[in-house]
Amino acid sequence: MQEDVIFIEGLEVSCVIGCEPQERLHEQILRLNITLHTGSLAKSGQSDKLEDTINYHPLIIKIRDFVSCRAFYLIERVGYEICQLVLSETSVERVSVEVRKSLPCLGLNAVGVRTSMSRMMNL
Repeated sequence: MQEDVIFIEGLEVSCVIGCEPQERLHEQILRLNITLHTGSLAKSGQSDKLEDTINYHPLIIKIRDFVSCRAFYLIERVGYEICQLVLSETSVERVSVEVRKSLPCLGLNAVGVRTSMSRMMNL
């Protein structure tokens, strides 16, 4: 079976994140990479019509609004919540999310998690 994807790469969102009290004083920027596993994009590729595909623009706005309005302790939770949101808002069968948090104070570019969820798992 063919599996095409739509990917959203480098979506930056600000939120309160972290377990340490000093981390939670200010919002931090998270960088998100999201992969929507669509099955096949043949229909939209042939028709060139938005209604034949996943409209990622409103999804990006929902994800940004959802994350920025909440506070989290763990980036794992951010990834899990985004997976849940994508599955509830779209017809994709599976979604993969990568969440990166910059930690320059530790001399790191980023730490992160990658998580996936499928519609079957979400029942």
